[in-house]
Amino acid sequence: TITLTANTGFSFSGVAPTIDYETTGTPSTVFNVASNKLTASVTITPNDNFTINANAYEIKTFVNVTYNLKNCVSSLTGETVEKGKEITVTVTANENAIFDGITPNVYYLEHGIPKTVNFTLDIEKKTGTLTFTPNFNFTLNADANRIEPVPETVTVTNTLSNCTSSLN
Repeated sequence: TITLTANTGFSFSGVAPTIDYETTGTPSTVFNVASNKLTASVTITPNDNFTINANAYEIKTFVNVTYNLKNCVSSLTGETVEKGKEITVTVTANENAIFDGITPNVYYLEHGIPKTVNFTLDIEKKTGTLTFTPNFNFTLNADANRIEPVPETVTVTNTLSNCTSSLN
């Protein structure tokens, strides 16, 4: 019996390991992968030289993302992201809005301790960018304030002859 054990943080989650024999025409023998995918085993009676083909793949874990967005959009849209993998997120204010109040941020609890990481805003306060490595579930907070358009002053000249005018 041959038993393969995946290294810590890895599993046999892809193609099952196989044994290939040197003799042409001899079919490969496929390992039985355990339900937890951490070990694979096979029992053979070797009559020939053979090669074991096995790949263990890194076990990926994910953290949850919650969005608290107002008058803006985020480049990140998924409900989860890979834990421990660096990401860059961009938030963009809607037309006629800017980030002139609370700076957009990521909020999370690290072992019960609240943490906040702020985005870096561009000079116009229309776009914020943050590069970080998520290791905990987090909330992306971004609240852009609407800008009221400045009314234009218009000069009106009325030349009236035998009539009245009402301008509101």
